[in-house]
Amino acid sequence: MNNRMISALALCFGVAVTGCTTDKVEGVSEYPVLTKPFYSSTLQDEFYDTPVLVTNDRYGTHLVISTDLLFTDPGKSIINPALYPTLNHVIKVVNRYPTRKITVAGHTDDILTVVQQQEISEQYARSIANYLLSQGVVGNRITAVRGDAGRYPISENSHYQGRADNRRIEIILHAQIE
Repeated sequence: MNNRMISALALCFGVAVTGCTTDKVEGVSEYPVLTKPFYSSTLQDEFYDTPVLVTNDRYGTHLVISTDLLFTDPGKSIINPALYPTLNHVIKVVNRYPTRKITVAGHTDDILTVVQQQEISEQYARSIANYLLSQGVVGNRITAVRGDAGRYPISENSHYQGRADNRRIEIILHAQIE
């Protein structure tokens, strides 16, 4: 993932980014904009050399992976076998926090119709949730499997790289309520 995508994710989630400089964005002054890569937390370090981007916000920890990498064909929810090691690593991390609830959310770009976006984003999320369950994640921890279609873009859909950035899966480890 490039710095632009990381910045967009930080902006989208209102992430408090440690070890980074921030600039104000016109009209969105309360969110930091990432101006250099960040690798300060343990999980960020752990996923440093993988296609997983780790962000944190008030809702929890987001493990974000591009669907272009995760699935064998665009529009199909068949997991790319080359990504099994990455997903298995995600599962090890998820299982280290057994009291945290999990949401799996699928996202698309805006090229398809709204109905098609919804269908494919739900298929993506279900496919990943099913894989998590098949590999030992306890079922009652997954509290939501949802398709967010193209409702939450993190980049512009007007060019190829922006659309690729928007096609993603988020595995959210919810913050614990004390």
